Amino acid sequence: MLFWLLDISYHPSKPEIYLWGLSKLGEKVLLAVERYPYYFYALPEEGATLDVLVKRVQGVPGVKKVEVVKRKLLGKEKTVLKIFCPHHKRDRVVKEVEKVKGVVECLEDDIRYSDRYLIDEDFLPCTWYEVEVEEKLSLIHIS
Repeated sequence: MLFWLLDISYHPSKPEIYLWGLSKLGEKVLLAVERYPYYFYALPEEGATLDVLVKRVQGVPGVKKVEVVKRKLLGKEKTVLKIFCPHHKRDRVVKEVEKVKGVVECLEDDIRYSDRYLIDEDFLPCTWYEVEVEEKLSLIHIS
């Protein structure tokens, strides 16, 4: 399906991204991306034992998964923890992760869920995209 991306939003409590747009025929289109993961990063202290730190962070309520990854911070490559959690619990999870011994700070935790999708998937509004979709029809009540 070819569509023109106009806007993006997300469900407040489900892991769903909504892409609002127009088809090539000018019809209104709403694409839902289900189960898109939300994540942020935590910067470990210099010399921290990563295995121990990962276990501590995994013990924080709301944390679904933790990965050790390399990312650039101010032009220098750093080893950081990539922390997955439900987007609607982000603020609570970030506050608790920042309290974990061995964590200096959380990074990219201020990126909105829908913006994270745009960044990761390299989407820009007001651009044509060819996507594969599974058509689902449902009635949505708006009050």
